[in-house]
Amino acid sequence: MKYTFILLLFYVCPQMNLFSQKNFAPLNAEWSYENHTLDCSGDYQLFKVENEIMIDDKDCSVIHAYQWNHESSDWQSTGDTLVVWENDSEVYFLENTSFYLLFDFDMELEDTMFYYNPINRGAFSSTQTYDGQEVPNMLAYVVYDIEFVEAESGQTLRKYYVDAVYNDISGCAIPHIILENIGCMANRFTGEICFSVNKGCHGGFICYRNDTLAYDSDHLDCETFTATEEVPYSIHLKIHPNPTTDYWLLDWEYSEKAQLQLLDIQGNVIRTQAILPGQQKIPAQDLPSGIYLMKVKGDSVFGSIKVFKQ
Repeated sequence: MKYTFILLLFYVCPQMNLFSQKNFAPLNAEWSYENHTLDCSGDYQLFKVENEIMIDDKDCSVIHAYQWNHESSDWQSTGDTLVVWENDSEVYFLENTSFYLLFDFDMELEDTMFYYNPINRGAFSSTQTYDGQEVPNMLAYVVYDIEFVEAESGQTLRKYYVDAVYNDISGCAIPHIILENIGCMANRFTGEICFSVNKGCHGGFICYRNDTLAYDSDHLDCETFTATEEVPYSIHLKIHPNPTTDYWLLDWEYSEKAQLQLLDIQGNVIRTQAILPGQQKIPAQDLPSGIYLMKVKGDSVFGSIKVFKQ
């Protein structure tokens, strides 16, 4: 087991060889996410590398954030940016005059990773900050599983499943799943905000694109999402009891049929079920205790919710 500790790189070190190939954030790379919303209004975000800059011989990328505007059916800039630098398998972000570790794509099973979350960066920040705070929040997770997945463009990528190891560290944004050369698979660019709520629409990572790599999740269709068309309407699933010991009841208030998927924390589909209008019983007697993600998708609506088996 290895431990990856704090690594700050001040950009006053010209003697280092600071050039490396860009796999995470080459020019024109794009990440798409749906953020969590209580009213299921569809909080869609786009992050795009629009320019590159040199900082003391470091070849850096500048990522810009955009928010989907439902009224104009177009992307609007949030004004938030993040400067990142890649050094082999590691990705750092710039805060004030220092670079802080964000991702390491060369992890092994049971590795413990110490990393940072940007502060006061709007769409790029997932942890709480305090007045006058100048140093990003340090967080930690452990890798508990690794699998290999194939991208739409044909590359084989490592998929890391991680969990928090220190609950007392400032903030608690955890990526949960990290994909090699792509990053966070939660519902925000740098990790899911740490709070427990069963209401609303959970959101999630949608897709990633650059000139050589394309990867789609099963959360939303990437092409539909990135077009200036309406995406499927995100709804709040009404389910009870939650937690349960034997079954969940889903109140499906729509006239259209739908398909239900139940996923474990590793992202494996462990159950599928056709959903008809009305109340549906979802069996749970045979499931181990734990947290699951329930997804239901019809022709025009979709929803997802965390469910708990005791």
